[in-house]
Amino acid sequence: MLAYIKLIPYAIIAILLVGLLWYRMEFIKSYDARVAVELQLKTAIDTNKEQEATIIRQKAESMRADLATAYLTKQLDDMRETNTNQAQLIEDLGRTDAKVKDFNALNVPNSLRKLLNKSKRAK
Repeated sequence: MLAYIKLIPYAIIAILLVGLLWYRMEFIKSYDARVAVELQLKTAIDTNKEQEATIIRQKAESMRADLATAYLTKQLDDMRETNTNQAQLIEDLGRTDAKVKDFNALNVPNSLRKLLNKSKRAK
């Protein structure tokens, strides 16, 4: 029995050593988990920043496209108005000017008539 009592300090040291090793293992596991979570967080933050930059770039491109569309629409409307005005002027000229009336009264050559009729049918 006395021999077992002498072994008690060794048993306590062994138990403490096992407890210390278990605690160290748990610490390493928790540290690895923490590092993995931090890496996921960093990846998520980087992805979020890239997406924000893409959104900002796409908004800017959309604004440029809207401005270009508005500019081209205005030019097209101006051209239509100019075309309408010129067509009206040509029509007025055809009704009022004697030389133009005489020219319009002339016969159109057959080859030109065929060409004009083809272009009218194509429309």
